[in-house]
Amino acid sequence: MNSLKKALAVLFIAFLMFACLPALALDLPTDTEPPAEEMPYWYPENVDEWVFTPASPDAPRVVDDAGILSDAEEAMIAARIAEVSEKNAADIVIFTDVSTHGLERSVYAADFYDFNGYGVGPEHDGFCLFICMDPQSRGGWCCVTGSRPRSLYTETNANDIDDVLYSYLGSGRYAEGFYDWVGNIGTLLDKGYPFAPEWFPSINEPFVRTHDTEAPRVIDDGQVFTAEQVAALEAKAAEIAKKYGADIVIHTTSTSYGLSRQGYTDSFFNYRGYGFGESYEGAQLTLFTGSRSVNMYSSQGLKDKLNDRNTELLLDAAADPAEEGDMYKAADRWLTYLDKTLKTGRVPRTPIVWAIRSAFAGIISLIGSSVSASSAKRSMQTVRTAYTASDHLVRDRLMVGGGSDTYTHTTETRVYSPIVHEREGGSGGSGGSSYSGGYSGSSGTSHSGSGRDF
Repeated sequence: MNSLKKALAVLFIAFLMFACLPALALDLPTDTEPPAEEMPYWYPENVDEWVFTPASPDAPRVVDDAGILSDAEEAMIAARIAEVSEKNAADIVIFTDVSTHGLERSVYAADFYDFNGYGVGPEHDGFCLFICMDPQSRGGWCCVTGSRPRSLYTETNANDIDDVLYSYLGSGRYAEGFYDWVGNIGTLLDKGYPFAPEWFPSINEPFVRTHDTEAPRVIDDGQVFTAEQVAALEAKAAEIAKKYGADIVIHTTSTSYGLSRQGYTDSFFNYRGYGFGESYEGAQLTLFTGSRSVNMYSSQGLKDKLNDRNTELLLDAAADPAEEGDMYKAADRWLTYLDKTLKTGRVPRTPIVWAIRSAFAGIISLIGSSVSASSAKRSMQTVRTAYTASDHLVRDRLMVGGGSDTYTHTTETRVYSPIVHEREGGSGGSGGSSYSGGYSGSSGTSHSGSGRDF
């Protein structure tokens, strides 16, 4: 009897287990794909049915979903965005998050901009800076929309802007970096260069050249001259200007503001109201205090005296003291030699010319001594080899050994020069951004942009 009860109990338990198998199977892992990652609150439920709806002017332009800004910082940046956007007719948005929800940063930035209805005008002109604070994939992307903003946001300008931005972000200075970035975008939209100085004309208005007779002719933005030195240079420049009817300008600066040195020098003279007469005749020496280099502008009417060769010699004359850090001596010497060149059409001999002449004289002497030595050897006599300035001639340099072993002013390549930004700490400035001249977000809208890790 007991055996029968036990058998019935086993059968009952087996029945219960068999009945529960389908339910248990629901919890077992399968080989099917996991459900898609949940998208953020602003993402449309059906992308295919999404229709662009312009964002309200009151919609936030700083959306800090990563929580890296204080309320005061958000308000400060938003005010800056409103100012720059209104002036330049382009939307500017800053968005932070802790994830891209499985999308590329570039696409996530574009989707946020598109799906939230940002943009100005029929092409939705604007910039969206997205920062992802995922500890495993921290970085950012700037999405650019509209033909005009995209034409200005070239790869070179993008890298320059990103260099500065990510130097801030890499050291945790998010609010400062965002505020500065907004200003650089505004300058790009207004002047065509992200770091152009205030005096640079707007690309949105026709430039009209004028004569500014009240402008100073010695502009010491690099702050290297004393008041007495400025007065002395001004007097000397005015005397030369009166003698030859040409405006003479001396300018010092620590940066070329992202322009080439020649481009900066030409722009300073042409855009600041310098030049005499209808042809705006004149010449300018620019002293770049950071690199201790020099550059020169001269108007077309002076080219008969200030031809390429004479310009090179005048710059050589100023380059030597400039490389040694004596900017006053460089400017004063340039004025002296400029005066004589405009008078005679020839540049006076400089110390470096004398050095080269001595070097060549030494070479001739050395050749002569070698011939003498050969003759002496044949006659069993010993002749001392000549020891001249040529023994100090540095190969491939226009200078003699014992002086400063550096090249002169000839470098004209584009140099990135932010206005006041310094590279401080962090891992910013990684050496270049990823850049795309054209891509699409999930909505199909075309964008360009750049980004990097930090």
